[in-house]
Amino acid sequence: REALKTVGFQIEHEEDLAERPDVVPWYYPLEGDIWKAQTVWDYFTVWRMSWSGKLVTHNAMRLMELVGLLPKGTFDIGEALKVAGDSLVRGGQTKLFTPMYLVISRKPQN
Repeated sequence: REALKTVGFQIEHEEDLAERPDVVPWYYPLEGDIWKAQTVWDYFTVWRMSWSGKLVTHNAMRLMELVGLLPKGTFDIGEALKVAGDSLVRGGQTKLFTPMYLVISRKPQN
């Protein structure tokens, strides 16, 4: 916001779209809460991030890496992404950040 103002933009509208009233939060696919699934495909998407889904997918990745179907290091990257996903959910739950900040601005013609 301040950066836009500093370079001369005039803010017409700003809104945190994550603050809109919605029963299902933006981070629900990463949360692993099967009760928030909205479609048939959502059940698979949400399950992948549940504790059982992580257990299955990460162990499958480890096995595929051991037999050479996946390159070395794939499992480690998966573990890092698992931590990142959990951190995104926690950040969303505590409103630490928003991934959905909308700004409409214009540069005045002088």
